[in-house]
Amino acid sequence: ELWSEAMRYFWRIFLLDLLYFGVGLAIALITIVPIVLIAIPTAGVGLLCLVPLLCLLVPLSWAIEIFVKQSYVALVNDDLGIMDAIKRAWEVFRPNLGHMAVMGLILFFGGSLVGIVISLPVIIAMTPLIIAAINGTTDALRTGILTTVIIILAYSPIAILLSGVLRSYIYAAWTLTYRRLTTPVQPAVVEVIETVPQPGF
Repeated sequence: ELWSEAMRYFWRIFLLDLLYFGVGLAIALITIVPIVLIAIPTAGVGLLCLVPLLCLLVPLSWAIEIFVKQSYVALVNDDLGIMDAIKRAWEVFRPNLGHMAVMGLILFFGGSLVGIVISLPVIIAMTPLIIAAINGTTDALRTGILTTVIIILAYSPIAILLSGVLRSYIYAAWTLTYRRLTTPVQPAVVEVIETVPQPGF
C-alpha cells in the first residue's frame, strides 16, 4: 500500500531532484571556473583570498539543504507540482528561518552522532587490517583483509537498516516541522461548567 501510494509522487520527486541536480551542477561549474582562473596565475596563493567566501558558503549551503528538504515535504504533504512545491517551501522557509535553523542544528548534530555510532563497527572491523599492515607479512595481510571483508559484509545489512531508520526519522521530523509551521494554532476553548447549589448547602 505504501509503495502504490508513493508511486503517485515518483516522477515529480524525480524531476525535482533532476532540477536541483542541474542547478547545483551549473553553480559548481560557475564557481570552479573563476577559482581555477585565480589559482593558476597566482600559483595557489590567490586562493587564500577566497577563504572568507568559502566560510560563508558553509551556512549558505546548509540553508539551501534545509530549503530543498522542505520542498520535497511540500510536494508530498500538499500534493503539489514541482514549481508550486518550490514556491510553497519558500513561503514556509522565509518567515520561519529561525525555527528551521534550530531544527536543522538538532537534526544535524543528532544525526551525525547516531551516524558515528552506526559506523563504529566498520571502524573496528578495520583493526585486523591495520594490525596486518603493521606486521608487514603477506600471510598476515591476507588474513587481515579477509577478516575485515567478512566483518563488513556481515554488518552491512544491519548498517543499511539502521541508516534507513535514521533517514526516515530525519525526514519524519522535517515533515512534522513543516506541518507544525503551516497549521494555524487553534485557540484554546475554555468550557464553563455551571454548578447548581444542592439543597442543604
